[in-house]
Amino acid sequence: MKISVITVSFNSARTIEATIKSVISQKDVEIEHIVIDGGSNDDTHSILLRYQTSLSHLIVESDDGIYDAMNKGIRLSSGDIVCLLNSDDIFSASDVLSKVRDNFLRYPGLSAVLSDVGHCKNKSDLVRADRLVSAKYFSPWKMRFGFNPPHPGVFLRSSVYEKYGLFRQDFKTGADLEFMVRLFCKKRISYLKIDLCSVMMRDGGASTRGWRSFHRNTKEMTRACQVNDIRTSYIVLLMRLPVKWFFQRMIFKIKRLNQWGV
Repeated sequence: MKISVITVSFNSARTIEATIKSVISQKDVEIEHIVIDGGSNDDTHSILLRYQTSLSHLIVESDDGIYDAMNKGIRLSSGDIVCLLNSDDIFSASDVLSKVRDNFLRYPGLSAVLSDVGHCKNKSDLVRADRLVSAKYFSPWKMRFGFNPPHPGVFLRSSVYEKYGLFRQDFKTGADLEFMVRLFCKKRISYLKIDLCSVMMRDGGASTRGWRSFHRNTKEMTRACQVNDIRTSYIVLLMRLPVKWFFQRMIFKIKRLNQWGV
């Protein structure tokens, strides 16, 4: 069973080497690593060329945004399982993909595996997470309230993309949410939640930069639900922020206490 890892990059010279190394470090699993670079004008290209022999596909060309680049990578993929690893994220350990694969092998009818994602405020330290976005409490009905599975920790069978399509490019920041709503609420694909922090990611992204981006993202979340016939509203989705903030930190503290044996 082969896993396709798709990484989209643009001016990622400071982080992409760690991303690639984390893929190379994966043990006991067949991997296809596809990198789609949007024509970076920093040192990203030279780093990618240095690791080109470790990449199954390297595409360097301009694109119409991150979702267009992701779709390019998905179309190129030939793995049984597909995941998206951002160019500033890493896999948390060398056995992440083998554990994911084993769950797909154990349950042949499974469409998705959901795992946890660690967020790191210190962008130079991806060992210790400051908060944990857990898949444990995810349920499709909660998506109308803005509670979604942590997207970097979602692993899908390639057949899911074949049956239900790719990312919609008419969304600026919410195409990944629309895709998740489409899969879990509208199509009701089968999934398994596992107790695994699969990805460590740096805090800060296109949808988390201040109130203006939060407002824009909330509008796109509202539309993502509406286009899939899921009833919600902008006001309802606004309430997700304080609730998420509280529970993510509580879950993280509980896990830390358990690790320390308290």
